[in-house]
Amino acid sequence: MDQHSTLFAWVPTRSGGVYSSRSTGSDFSNLFFTELRNCYRILLTGKTSNHLSMEMLLSTQPVWITPQKPTDLAEKQLLAAILDGSFPIGSALPPERELAQALGVTRPTLREALQRLARDGWIQIHQGKSTLVSDFWKEGNLVMLNALSQQPEVLTHSFITDLLEVRSALAPAYTRLAILRASDALISLLETYTDLPDTPEAYAQADQELHHQLTLLSGNPIFTLIYNGYRKLSYQAGLDYFADADARKCSQLFYQGLLEDARQKDAESAVTRTVRVMDDCLGFWQRSITSKGRLHESS
Repeated sequence: MDQHSTLFAWVPTRSGGVYSSRSTGSDFSNLFFTELRNCYRILLTGKTSNHLSMEMLLSTQPVWITPQKPTDLAEKQLLAAILDGSFPIGSALPPERELAQALGVTRPTLREALQRLARDGWIQIHQGKSTLVSDFWKEGNLVMLNALSQQPEVLTHSFITDLLEVRSALAPAYTRLAILRASDALISLLETYTDLPDTPEAYAQADQELHHQLTLLSGNPIFTLIYNGYRKLSYQAGLDYFADADARKCSQLFYQGLLEDARQKDAESAVTRTVRVMDDCLGFWQRSITSKGRLHESS
């Protein structure tokens, strides 16, 4: 990553403000905790040092609700029906006329929605034959992962555990590359982590942002594409995970250790440290599942 690249991140807060990142080059000094009420602070930066930064505020009020287009709505309803098992894997969808009537759309609108689902791999359309639901668990792709991560019916403890295992496999690799290729930028980022508010929300946001930035700093965009596929889910799962004070303490120690590794440019130490904390994450998550199960049984 060149010295003039821009890294930017924001996340809405419950109060309607944002935690904003203001960063040109490797300056992460205001990555978190700049909270604004009822507006988004956006910093526009140039690609080179000759371009001046410009900040603007976008009010979130009033919030205009744009009606969904019939095709978008039909696609969303069909996808939900596939994911909740109404149309199981391998089953045939109802005839077009029947399906269009049930969805309250025209047949051309339905066909467009079906073409989108076929393009993304959810269904198989064969001329003159029934349209079949694909086995997306076996034949799926990154587009599907993003859709799956936004469906409450799919977000079981097992699914989140599977995602954590994937992150455990990938994180040491992109962390190593980040240390080797952009240690100064990583140092600037991690220096903002030394005094995180001791809340699940702060840690969930900080952790998912760290992994996102690590994939960017690795210089390999494939890591970023994969992580972005489940980035939102990473934050949501983090709210539960970081409800455990021990999990927050474990991650704070990891951030401090990783900062030292970056300062020493010790990629191998960073890899070992990341493997260890990923294993700890899985352990904390499994204990969280067990604890919730016992609580449910007792109630």
